[in-house]
Amino acid sequence: MIKRNKYGAVKVLAYGIKFDSKKEKKRYDELILLIKAGEIQSFVHQVPFIYLVDGKKMFKYVADYVIVNNDGSRRVEDVKGYDKKTKKFRNTPLFNLKKKLIEAQHKIKIELY
Repeated sequence: MIKRNKYGAVKVLAYGIKFDSKKEKKRYDELILLIKAGEIQSFVHQVPFIYLVDGKKMFKYVADYVIVNNDGSRRVEDVKGYDKKTKKFRNTPLFNLKKKLIEAQHKIKIELY
């Protein structure tokens, strides 16, 4: 049985990879096309970032994609559903907190897609 998440996303199995949503799989396909078109160098799916305090692991955040641009710079993306009515991404207060903490500790910017 395929379990839906609280926002209605359906898990998808494609290319031997489990995606958390159809949108995440669609983004994977887009990134493959961007590589073929020479727009980006590469990307990695499901990249873990650990948040540490005094050397102790507090939590792990898993980014959907880390993209390597042609100039060698990196971009971190998290695929989220988008509510057209409110014009906001669907995320939880816990996600927002983790995002801010990970961004500060790892000196990255997590882009919502």
